[in-house]
Amino acid sequence: MNRRLEHITQELSKLPEEKLDQIEFLIKTMRGKVLNLKETAQLLKVSIDTVRRAIKSGRIKAFRLNKNGDYRIPMEELDQFMKEGAKS
Repeated sequence: MNRRLEHITQELSKLPEEKLDQIEFLIKTMRGKVLNLKETAQLLKVSIDTVRRAIKSGRIKAFRLNKNGDYRIPMEELDQFMKEGAKS
């Protein structure tokens, strides 16, 4: 896993339950929405290339809009990715 993602995972595991609840609430309010690569990278505080690698490896589920590599990441999938990262 990318060092930045490992760091995020470690930091999430240190958060108090109240903060995790706030993050979960934010994610739930965004359900049904999709993010592009840039938005996903900004949310995770990683590079767009890191997000692309996570998609290609299957760690983040996304769909392609076209052959140019324009991906969209459903918020539910990002939520799942972040939950799985917080457990490891």
